[in-house]
Amino acid sequence: MVLAATNRPWDLDEAMIRRLEKRIYIPLPEDFGWKRLFEINARNIKLDEKIDWDKLVKKSKGYSGADIANVCWEAALMPMWRMLDDGKIWITDLPKYKDEMIDTAIT
Repeated sequence: MVLAATNRPWDLDEAMIRRLEKRIYIPLPEDFGWKRLFEINARNIKLDEKIDWDKLVKKSKGYSGADIANVCWEAALMPMWRMLDDGKIWITDLPKYKDEMIDTAIT
């Protein structure tokens, strides 16, 4: 028995497709699903209470779960990148902030 998943079925080899007897299409989530994916992926991040979830969901139409995870990861790292850009910390100082970064990172 083989169980496989892909976000890019068009890239599968024809010989492989012929050997897969059953195919189940799972569509992208709808509004509630996208909002829930953001909540799951941002659960360990300190968030602004004024986040407009509806606007965020509208902007994420067509995103997969992996896309949303990447967006949340990048958002979690933005404060660190800003501090580096502003010269408030140096790249060599990052080990000092390890615990703080782990607390806010997505796991």
